[in-house]
Parts: sequence; C-alpha cells; structure tokens
Amino acid sequence: MSTFDRANVEGLNRCFSEHWDTIHDAEIRTLQHDRANTRLTLELEAPSSRKAIRLVFEDVQEVCFFRGDWLGSHDTVESLGVEEGGSFFRRGGEGQITPPGARDELHLAFTTFSGDAWHIFCTRVTIEEA
Repeated sequence: MSTFDRANVEGLNRCFSEHWDTIHDAEIRTLQHDRANTRLTLELEAPSSRKAIRLVFEDVQEVCFFRGDWLGSHDTVESLGVEEGGSFFRRGGEGQITPPGARDELHLAFTTFSGDAWHIFCTRVTIEEA
C-alpha cells in the first residue's frame, strides 16, 4: 500500500508506470463514492492477468465527469494519470477561475475507451493491490 499527495507526484507517476499492466485495458470493477468521508474508491482488474488494483482518492474536493460517445467500452480504462493545472474545471469565489497551483491538491484523470473522462481533485490517493 502506498499513499501519495501533491508533494510526491513523481512517486505517484512511477507507481502508475509500475502498475501499467494492471491499469491499461483494465475493467472497472467498482467505482464507489463515500460522501461522509469524502472518499472515492476505484477498483480495476486486468482481464488477462486477473491482477487487481484499488485506488482510494481521499479528501475529494471535486469530481468532473464527461461522458464519451466513441465506439468502445465505458468499463475499460484507457489511461490514468496525474494532470497539471486543470483550472478550467475549478471555480474560485464568485465565479472566478482558480489559478493552477493555487490549491495543494492532486488532479488525477482517467479515461475509458468510450471517451468517458473522470477528473478527480483530491488531497491524496492510496494505491494497493486488491
């Protein structure tokens, strides 16, 4: 089990690279939101190896979802990674755009083969084998 925050993005990217065979082409087993604890849990399973990974996004501030209309599965992950910026998703006070880096949080995004895109803004993410 490894936990990452904004201070160790390089380690998070390295972890994603090490688990690439489990993440890319993985099927979404579970996507669960725990509103009381501001936590989002994503469980993925690679169909070829049956390896599974669990990502727990903690202290979730915002989630943006865009539904894709490409030919492809809504349940198969194409990519998962750390995004820089993302201020066009965020709103500050009174309709003002929040500048990149103004908040000390992670911006993670994953897409499916159908073109669905999830943008998750959270304080930390824990990655473990499921």
